[in-house]
Amino acid sequence: MTILQPFGELKFRQGVDQTFEWTAPCAVEGTPEVTFTLSGSTVTGSMSSVHSGSITAIDVERDRRKLTIVEDTDTAGLQRRYGDAWITTDTDGAYPVKITKISGSVLTLADHLPGDISLTPTNSGSIHFSSFYFVLPSGSVTAEVQRDIIWTVEYDSFYGTDTPDIDNLREEGLLHVVNQPFDTGLTHNKLVSSLPYLGGTLPSKQSDYSPQIQMAFNEMILHVRRDLGPTYTEDNIPASTLFLPAHISFTQAIIDDSTNPDAADRFREQAKDRLRMAMEKFWLDINADNVVDEGEELSQVTNNSTDAVGHSNYTTTDQASMDWYIGVYN
Repeated sequence: MTILQPFGELKFRQGVDQTFEWTAPCAVEGTPEVTFTLSGSTVTGSMSSVHSGSITAIDVERDRRKLTIVEDTDTAGLQRRYGDAWITTDTDGAYPVKITKISGSVLTLADHLPGDISLTPTNSGSIHFSSFYFVLPSGSVTAEVQRDIIWTVEYDSFYGTDTPDIDNLREEGLLHVVNQPFDTGLTHNKLVSSLPYLGGTLPSKQSDYSPQIQMAFNEMILHVRRDLGPTYTEDNIPASTLFLPAHISFTQAIIDDSTNPDAADRFREQAKDRLRMAMEKFWLDINADNVVDEGEELSQVTNNSTDAVGHSNYTTTDQASMDWYIGVYN
């Protein structure tokens, strides 16, 4: 199961090899290089593409969703999750695409290609997968619990044979190494099992409710971070499955936002009530040892909002920090 990552931040467990994944915003030429800036050191390496080289497209059907390709190998499982790609042609330029199926010499896209794309055996297109990965070594990047590690990917773009070279492009973000990433365990299957009527309401261009689950997770994390204040994070909460009911309600609210705003409001209030109950029952694993130590026991502490925070080593300084934090998000 993929751990949900809030707001583009990446979280990995301490002490194990983990795979860092990156999706290029354009067609890439050559090999991207990734750097992790840790406290006192850096780790740099070359990334691997989920598919080496490119796939050659030689025809497109009238619906502009099915392409005839030169049959390729090593594409099993790359559809959908790893289906982000770019198609570049000499006559029509570069287009971002999402691949949903590869079957022999037929490649199917999630959406129609814009405009009248011309593809022939002598005027073919090149399909470049956008997903790259790098295995984080447990002896360096994930060796110790550490937050706010800056990752940087440098890459060269490719828009066509005769286009200008746009090299040394850069994308960066934050990575946290934690004892156990906060995760409610909510998946598409769990969602539709809890709310069976959702099974027949899936938007036509989606294969599951993963986008709504991720958006709801982000919304819930804002509330959790507000109530914890700047001293602790959601990753200090070991029993994060307590937040599953709230996550389900937030997801239902996200699903209803555009079609039934009144129902969305009701589900969002239900989500906040469920979140409040979960916040009254957890303990904070401050030293990340999976044991309830002195000072980590459940206690009832109420801040200036209506929510409760469960940790006992709480001071007036913490309250002042929390008041500031709430002011930022309100």
